Amino acid sequence: MEKSFLPLVTIVTETYKNFDYLEENIKSVLSQTYAPIEYIIADDGSGNFPLDKVKKIIKDNKKDNVIDVKFLISKENRGTVTNEGNAYCIAKGAILMPLAGDDEFYDNNVVSNVVHTFMKTGCEALSVSRVAVNEKKEIVYNLPHKIDYRRIKSIDTAEKKYYSLVTGKFYNMVSGSTLYIKKDLFHRLGGYDQRFVLWEDSPFLLKMFSSGVNVETAYNINGIYYRLGGISTGNINPKYLEDKKTYNTILMKEHYNSLPEYVKKYIDHNSKSAKCENTRERVFLYLSDCKIMLSKAIYAFNEKVGELIDKLL
Repeated sequence: MEKSFLPLVTIVTETYKNFDYLEENIKSVLSQTYAPIEYIIADDGSGNFPLDKVKKIIKDNKKDNVIDVKFLISKENRGTVTNEGNAYCIAKGAILMPLAGDDEFYDNNVVSNVVHTFMKTGCEALSVSRVAVNEKKEIVYNLPHKIDYRRIKSIDTAEKKYYSLVTGKFYNMVSGSTLYIKKDLFHRLGGYDQRFVLWEDSPFLLKMFSSGVNVETAYNINGIYYRLGGISTGNINPKYLEDKKTYNTILMKEHYNSLPEYVKKYIDHNSKSAKCENTRERVFLYLSDCKIMLSKAIYAFNEKVGELIDKLL
């Protein structure tokens, strides 16, 4: 790639209270071989963000390829959707790349490989693979699981991805932590849905797929070391559960009529399940929707098998 024609990339590190892995996170950004990079660190109202320490880490490790560093320190906690969305709004880069504060880039060539794929395919959005690790950075499994690559390859259009997302059979094919998008696309779709607090990726993917925008996948690129125990893998935050209720409500009110019948059945089931007030009602619902429950059980089993195979490999 001719350097003079390379697009500016904005990398956004988002933080909230947990700074245990922040130094490794920042160093993984500053060690990238790609140029030019704009770097934004956005803290979501932690109240104790170690600004002086972070500035020293950057001063000691920054190279000329990082042409600008910005800090976006919020005084109040507003949630991932607003925090990351605000960073994207001030970003100058043509390509936007998020990096949660407890994750880190897999190697020094991630940004170069991502930009090369954007330029080669002409895509507006790209998803790569994640390597899930524990707190000791020991590899647990890959996302998506390798046994699902062939199945994901057949879900090759925006429409197919849309139905796969809505029915919950998404096979980890796209995640917000490794979803890289062009800034023009982000603004064209109106940014993140502000009706949500913590859940930015699925609502945005809903916008994308329902608008006919596909996501290129390049699982030959390991994008990040993805630490388990965050919002989506650790203890469930009540605000995240509220986001899920909002998501199901939006599906019912704004998307339902345009969906095929088999997809509507999944939405109906999730809507009824959310209204169940006791175990008896839930059991009765599961028995009446036995085909959907069997389908969900098979999907969950496939997930566990995928994790096991990745560990063995």
